[in-house]
Amino acid sequence: MRWFKRLALGLITLVLLVVGACFALHNQYQVPLDLLWVTLPPASLALWLLLSLGIGVVIGILTMGGHCFRLHRRLARLRRQTSPRTASQSTHSAQSPQGTQ
Repeated sequence: MRWFKRLALGLITLVLLVVGACFALHNQYQVPLDLLWVTLPPASLALWLLLSLGIGVVIGILTMGGHCFRLHRRLARLRRQTSPRTASQSTHSAQSPQGTQ
């Protein structure tokens, strides 16, 4: 089964590389990028599009990473708060007979 996963991952990687190469070859027009405060030198359209995609992915990872880190810290704090209670409740219920409380 492990070899099948590696084969599938390799095929997906190969397909993405071929699609990326075709995308770059079909979008070789030189386009200057005009931002509000600066104009960047002309480069291929594929380069500008792939750079913007890469920047968007990095920004998405950073923002979601911070959110996931906060959730992970909160979960760890809640687990620390509930674990002593659970342990004390289980020992207390084991010591006292059922129905006499």
